[in-house]
Amino acid sequence: MDPRELVRHTEEMLVQYKQRYTKIHPVRSSPPPFPICGHDVIHHTIDYVVHAYHVVRSLIEKGEFCLAAVLTRPCLEWALRMLWCRQQNDGWQRIVSYLATEILQAADAEKEQHGISPITDEARHTLEGIKSQSTGKIPNLKDMLSSIKRKQGSALAASNVAETYSIFFKGALHQVAHANLCYMAFEQSASDTFRVARAISRSGIWIINSSHDYIGMSPQDVEAFVSGYIPGFGLPDDGQQPPAADP
Repeated sequence: MDPRELVRHTEEMLVQYKQRYTKIHPVRSSPPPFPICGHDVIHHTIDYVVHAYHVVRSLIEKGEFCLAAVLTRPCLEWALRMLWCRQQNDGWQRIVSYLATEILQAADAEKEQHGISPITDEARHTLEGIKSQSTGKIPNLKDMLSSIKRKQGSALAASNVAETYSIFFKGALHQVAHANLCYMAFEQSASDTFRVARAISRSGIWIINSSHDYIGMSPQDVEAFVSGYIPGFGLPDDGQQPPAADP
């Protein structure tokens, strides 16, 4: 499939999936505006990637593959983190605790330099509470992939997970996101320059695979749904039920 079409199909797929998801789990209407539970993470992630996919497609159409790759990186990274959460008993608590910790550390660093915190006292109080939800650490991307690979139910699924670090994170997306000018100067032999469209479609599939159980979709339902947008892609069942998304 043409890279532009693959990105467009993935964008349309996530738009339709978001509609299904919000019918069962509506978007939080009360503050705080940042994620404090698993469903918040899922809603925010889908909103982010749908907008990102649209921009990525526009950049590809303009031949700006480097910029498209930079924007693609966080889409795949968050999809991976969500997939990892699905396979942990306290995954959602750990991810929101990680987010809160990151914000507090950044705010403290800025206050130390300028004497003014970029967040309100109310936000800090809420974030401190979220931070205390879990003391579990979040593994790095490579370790996340290794953990997910071990739990796959088929050799093909395990192979797809195993290649992600070398091809996408350590490979194309990492090199471009960190402005490796030498890497970007090479003529890429792949028709999908920097594997942008492949990473986009993979992120969309992983987001669905990490959350479909919460809206009553079986693996068979998901495979039929995804196949309507991305021919040739399936979602093999890993044989596990995810923990509750709303800790």
